Amino acid sequence: LSPAPSGWLIFLCRTHVKDNAFSPLFYPNSGDRVKAAILQISDEEQLNNIDLSLPEPLPDYDIQVSVLMPDGSPVTSANVFLEDYEFFGSLPDSAVKTNAAGSASVKGYKKRKYWLHASFGDYGNEKAIHAEPVELDESTNTALIKLVLTAQGSRCTHYKGSRKKENQK
Repeated sequence: LSPAPSGWLIFLCRTHVKDNAFSPLFYPNSGDRVKAAILQISDEEQLNNIDLSLPEPLPDYDIQVSVLMPDGSPVTSANVFLEDYEFFGSLPDSAVKTNAAGSASVKGYKKRKYWLHASFGDYGNEKAIHAEPVELDESTNTALIKLVLTAQGSRCTHYKGSRKKENQK
């Protein structure tokens, strides 16, 4: 970074990018944001030997999802998406629609934890319905996860990863 502006610099990089995911990395070389060093650059100062190296991409795996109504019938065109457990927001290319059989496949990455969501209806539509989100990681049996649409609204607001709940703290 040359020349760098003076003041506080914050480097933010998504842990998931199209077709790759990386473990979070904070300077000087930690996956724990609590251990991150804070660098302050004053006017006329130059920092040398600051090295941030991107770790190896994480291996991926497929998550098979079936979205059902409470009576067991499949839901065509339901929204299915993954949300990173630690860094809120859907992953790139993780929002998919179910097929005529109510099935979909999304890609997860090892060493990451997720919330798996399903909903039917437009976001914000009062007639939309959703399934309770499922917490999963690479140890979860992802051969077929069944999500049943039982709750009103397009998205949960009470689960641990909910942005609404986080913003109310």
